Amino acid sequence: MVKKWHSERGKNLLSSFVLKNSININDQFIINAMFSLSVRDLLVNIGLKNTTLKWPNDILVDSKKIAGILINNKIYEEKIIYSILGLGLNINQVSFPNFEREATSIVNEINFKYDIKSILDDLITNFVNRYLQDHDQLIEDYINALYMKDQVLRFSKQGNEFQGIIKSITRSGCLIINVNNQDVSFLSSEIKFLD
Repeated sequence: MVKKWHSERGKNLLSSFVLKNSININDQFIINAMFSLSVRDLLVNIGLKNTTLKWPNDILVDSKKIAGILINNKIYEEKIIYSILGLGLNINQVSFPNFEREATSIVNEINFKYDIKSILDDLITNFVNRYLQDHDQLIEDYINALYMKDQVLRFSKQGNEFQGIIKSITRSGCLIINVNNQDVSFLSSEIKFLD
């Protein structure tokens, strides 16, 4: 399924970054955690307090989508040698089409128009700080910021609906959901959020 990001010209931050690194492919979610938390840090710092991370690649404010990330990794001999980090962040756009999940923007949430370049500069500063952080702490911070963590949610797997409680994330990026009192790990391609 092709995913689209709707953006009015000049209103939002649509960027790609190249990150050169050497991370084992089993730890690939570290990159996602760094980038997602950097965006969340930015939003929290400007006053958007109820900001959560919806695994694997959305940032929400009060359950409304304000940003999405997309990461492509180049792998060589079991190592990620560089990553392309894509970001769509709604900043000054007021209205959005009807999506599966309601969208929002910074201006809609705090009624203040931001300079896009200053947002980008702050994001880069946040990313550098997160890049230097201990990897175990990154994963812990990501888990603590998870959307609807420890609450009963509905999911779908291959068309079958089930309920579960989000508990954790593995370093490889699997979501741990407690289903019928048993912790089960899921890849992002396996399940869909229904809440």
